[in-house]
Amino acid sequence: MQRQSLAPPPKRLVLAAQLLATAAALGWIPTNAAKLVAMLVIWRLGFGRVSPAELVAMMLVNLFFVLANQAALARGIFGFDDPDFLGMPVYEYLMWGFYTLHAIRFLDGSAPRGGRLFPFAAAAIFALPFALPIGPARLPAVSAALLAVCLALFHQRMDFAYAGYMAAVGALFEYVGVWTGQWHY
Repeated sequence: MQRQSLAPPPKRLVLAAQLLATAAALGWIPTNAAKLVAMLVIWRLGFGRVSPAELVAMMLVNLFFVLANQAALARGIFGFDDPDFLGMPVYEYLMWGFYTLHAIRFLDGSAPRGGRLFPFAAAAIFALPFALPIGPARLPAVSAALLAVCLALFHQRMDFAYAGYMAAVGALFEYVGVWTGQWHY
């Protein structure tokens, strides 16, 4: 009798499990260092090989959003309940790169029309409101207006797919993070 091997699970199923496991690690693993270790293991298992170009892109996206977090923290827009370094938990320095690579891999879509620098320009545009002297009550409106302008300029099917997917991922992590006491507004 010949043994049959199981086929690998579909890529999107693995990535969906990766996303949910990352959210669970964020919310329910007790220390920031343990969260980071668990996330790195989860990400390695879910992503498999990550190319040098993907690593560079992740680092640049992380840099933009760490700077945006710093600006928002300095203005008191939100705060982390258990920070490790510069007002943020250690895992936060890698989260935005994860979100970005996860969306790219999950949606498996074409690259944005704006060329190689477009994703970084978009990240900078969406990080900018957190550094501007606008009140926390107006921040959602300014962010929504920027999104509307971007979608008016870039309105192909994949543009909407990426925006919608990132909004859903953002909502998942916001709910988990706030409900489990990782950060507050």
